[in-house]
Amino acid sequence: MGLFYYCGCTKDSAYGDGAIVLEVVAKQGNTEVVMRYDGCDHHGFDDGHSARTLTHDAVKPFIAGPNRLATYSGDLGVILSEPASKQESG
Repeated sequence: MGLFYYCGCTKDSAYGDGAIVLEVVAKQGNTEVVMRYDGCDHHGFDDGHSARTLTHDAVKPFIAGPNRLATYSGDLGVILSEPASKQESG
């Protein structure tokens, strides 16, 4: 078991209950990108092939319009409260 499990994170809570799925439709085929932001592990974007870190600029389109989140906290709260330029430079 990794560090997260010693800190109270279990396999059942690792992914959390919140995620947003973006379906990309293209001639070459459809694919899904999952933005995981809830839970105690696995925060980021995942397209089934590679995982990417959540950043301020990358998250904003996922939580706009009909996907608007009424509340957020934890890692997502930190990401959204920091200016994009701070994350890019640090």
